[in-house]
Amino acid sequence: MKLTRTAGLPLAAVALSLTLAACGGGSDSPGGSGGSTPSASSPGSSQPLGGSTMSSSDGMTSMPTEDMTESMTSTMTGEATPTDTMTSSATASASSSAPGSALGTPAPEGAVIKAGASGSLPADVKGWAKQSGSGPATIYSRNGALISISFLSGSKVDSLVSSLTAEQTRAGTGQCGQAGSADNLTCYLGAADGVYNLSADAGEVSLGDLVAFTNAMTEAAGTS
Repeated sequence: MKLTRTAGLPLAAVALSLTLAACGGGSDSPGGSGGSTPSASSPGSSQPLGGSTMSSSDGMTSMPTEDMTESMTSTMTGEATPTDTMTSSATASASSSAPGSALGTPAPEGAVIKAGASGSLPADVKGWAKQSGSGPATIYSRNGALISISFLSGSKVDSLVSSLTAEQTRAGTGQCGQAGSADNLTCYLGAADGVYNLSADAGEVSLGDLVAFTNAMTEAAGTS
């Protein structure tokens, strides 16, 4: 091939151009400028995703471990444990059955109802209304149920309390319980001048109601 010198170009530059053309540097040949093949990424290299780079280590450190821990802690803290439920139930039960919670409080040991109180018993005791009329006993009524009070002048409470056969419960200045049969509820209260005998039918009045009435009546009458 004969080389001719082109004006303005060195002969060496022309020779280089011809050599490149002979090597197939056209756009249609594999590896040309119009069809470049991207090189394979090496293991561990970063690949662009949406303009950001994430590596394997980034994926592990970005796990929401703190949020998960807080969520689990909140859930565990908010749930009532069986122990808490049992403790709350036992406390509520003990409170509702504690002496004096609904039945009132008996008079102190050794106290007696003041002398002369039998003539001025209160008109109302815990919703029980005193009935008018004369007779050997004072009658209190509530919703059709009756409680009667008799005064035994000069009697001693200790000798009468021994006649209670079952369900003996301290109330007022004495004791309440069953006398003779389960239907006969009776209380004997010590007074400075005798004994008060309260009685009710178990079919109408519970022992608890009678004890509550007795404690309230004793407080209203006054003790010494």
